[in-house]
Amino acid sequence: MSAPSGSIKMIGNWKKDMDVSLGWALNTTYDVAGRSIAEATKHAIILMAKSLASARTGLTKKSKKNRKIERDEKKRPYIAKLEKDGGTKRWYLPNKKHKPDEYARLLSELRPIGNQGLARHSWLWGLKGLKVSANTRKPMPGVSTMRRLVTKTVGGYILTNRLSYIRKALAPGWKQTVQRLAANKIMKQAQMKMKSKWERELRRFGTRKAAARQPDLAKYFMR
Repeated sequence: MSAPSGSIKMIGNWKKDMDVSLGWALNTTYDVAGRSIAEATKHAIILMAKSLASARTGLTKKSKKNRKIERDEKKRPYIAKLEKDGGTKRWYLPNKKHKPDEYARLLSELRPIGNQGLARHSWLWGLKGLKVSANTRKPMPGVSTMRRLVTKTVGGYILTNRLSYIRKALAPGWKQTVQRLAANKIMKQAQMKMKSKWERELRRFGTRKAAARQPDLAKYFMR
């Protein structure tokens, strides 16, 4: 990391250097940003929930507009609908050659998926207890909850999502990805915090004196 003309410039691939563990990032936000351990863990769980709810990350998949028409071993067409208990129920379609009106009616009723995006929204419902504003649809009672964990040796938050099909909606490797995204966001915010502090030092003491007082930024941002 170099600092010509009083500005912070990263050497090498900044995006790669930012790929740090969440534990290291939490320590950094504690040391640099001045957050307490409780605030740091709260900040991290909020970032992870928002990453899981984001369409941009794609960590929680959105269902298609319509359900597929499937066929059983006897070639009979049916539509599988998910039940509240997580199971599926088959709705068989009549032969469209003999009952075209009934066939069309069932297609219009059964094929559309009315709760598109519900899995993504469900991650944000648990943030209500942390008094975080989230633009989301009306929560389903008991689906997503937040619990604070405090013991003599451990402190933090546990976000629980009880949506019956949430595991099916999650992308492969979502745990590692959501931790990495949160860690990178925390580290970026810490970097901006240090940059702002350093610029205030420059204005206060002058470039030469401030340069002599330069903090070891590599300690915080480089592995």
